[in-house]
Amino acid sequence: MREIKFRGKCFDNEWVFGDLLQSNITQIIAKKEIFDSNLELERIEYEYYDVNHNTVGQYTGLKDKSGKEIYEGDLIKAPSGRIYAVIFSTWKYEEKREFLKVIDIYEHTGWCISLDGVNPCGLLDFEVCQGSVIGSVYDNPELLKGGTK
Repeated sequence: MREIKFRGKCFDNEWVFGDLLQSNITQIIAKKEIFDSNLELERIEYEYYDVNHNTVGQYTGLKDKSGKEIYEGDLIKAPSGRIYAVIFSTWKYEEKREFLKVIDIYEHTGWCISLDGVNPCGLLDFEVCQGSVIGSVYDNPELLKGGTK
């Protein structure tokens, strides 16, 4: 089972990682710290960070080739040299069966990749996991196809 955690960018441009707390007016990342105590119990403390809601992304449960966690909004440079954005979206793909003259159209919702950061173009697959996280759509939009900072 993958770990559920989030990241967000504070208004001072610092990235923070932890649990996501949301309301109608704000989004907060709660960074958990666990301390050992003398009583064989753990003491848990949280630090709370107000983050820009546009930068909040969830951990995909995957890591790049160097072991860095991959989050929604990350930019991945694949071994092919292509740069992909990691997004959560719904996309369709067609499977053609020539011998039956049938085209099956499948719809999926989940982690996928995008060349422009908006339009999904495929699954988050082996090629991407063999690549490297090189930034994020928030910090480096110019790296995307047609992107500008």
